[in-house]
Amino acid sequence: MKKIITIYSFIVLILSAKLLSAQTQVTFDTTKGNFVATMEQVKRPITTTNFLGLVNAKFYDGIIFHRVIAGFMIQGGDPTGTGFGGSGITIVDELTPLVSNLQKTIAMAKTSAPNSATSQFFINLVNNTFLDPNYSAFGTVITNFTVVQTIGVVPTTGASGNPADKPLVDVVMDSIRVTLNPTGIYDMGSA
Repeated sequence: MKKIITIYSFIVLILSAKLLSAQTQVTFDTTKGNFVATMEQVKRPITTTNFLGLVNAKFYDGIIFHRVIAGFMIQGGDPTGTGFGGSGITIVDELTPLVSNLQKTIAMAKTSAPNSATSQFFINLVNNTFLDPNYSAFGTVITNFTVVQTIGVVPTTGASGNPADKPLVDVVMDSIRVTLNPTGIYDMGSA
């Protein structure tokens, strides 16, 4: 009987550790396909709470990826589609502990001013560690990164000399939804 209790306790411990280490996942449905990303709630609580609150409010529904630079990143989250809009609420930069801007990571976009991030974000197509001192990475694409890469090579106005690097044909985020919320702690509203 003691052996069964020990085994049962070990299984409960393993399952609890898995649950505690589980991260919220969001699914991006775009006109180029879908992909899933995990959030870094422990290391980026302010940034992820802001992002997940916007996701739950359906803020990103219908917004385009307004800036695409092949071999660098794709950027979206501006409701105006110009690169100058946002949610209207700024958040502080969370730069420590380090979550590096590696390929597949999602980071907050902002102006050159500190603490100016709102709703715009970018997904790194390559390792961009030189961004680490100024841009908070807060998630990682874990499935279908090929969709992100496909978006990353769409023809843009930047190829014609326009520095905006806006896709010639809109790439739309039809929706972003929380698809795994292991604890429910970061539920900022109804879906």
